[in-house]
Amino acid sequence: MKALLTMTALAALAAGCRSTAPASSQTQTQPPTLQQAPKSIDGPTNTPIHRALPRAVIYKTNGDYRDNVPVTLNAAGTALISFPAPTDITDLSTPLPLADGYLLDRRGVSENSRFTRYTYAQYRALPAPPAPAALIDSIIPGARVTVIHRLDITLQQALGDTAAVNDLIRRSFRQDDGTQM
Repeated sequence: MKALLTMTALAALAAGCRSTAPASSQTQTQPPTLQQAPKSIDGPTNTPIHRALPRAVIYKTNGDYRDNVPVTLNAAGTALISFPAPTDITDLSTPLPLADGYLLDRRGVSENSRFTRYTYAQYRALPAPPAPAALIDSIIPGARVTVIHRLDITLQQALGDTAAVNDLIRRSFRQDDGTQM
């Protein structure tokens, strides 16, 4: 009796996992191309792939901090929330320059990011991460993200077609003057 119940339960589980569509009609969902991205790319998306994968982020800063390691502070700017380990920094950590002064983020920059005096090379060479107080002391006064947009594509898609990202920037964000958030 116990074996019969176990087999019935397994059969029910297997039936519940099966697709009801015939195999020939199943298609892979293709990620949207940049051209399919809406002009307003800060809002939620409706496709399942975009709900599951992190979206690419482009941003501007109020100075040239491309080679400075970012850290994340709380919304009040008074406490360190996130920072990388030196082993997290690679040659591919620096942001990629794009059109009109935008940068493609490859580190997790947000509106609460601040930039340290550490260059990527200096930070990567450290044997251990600096203490949080030392990192806060290393923040460049006033260095901050001034404009940030989350794109309707993944980072890998943005890296694969930077020309399309630049076109999107020129079409959609020309009005950004570096002071908006």
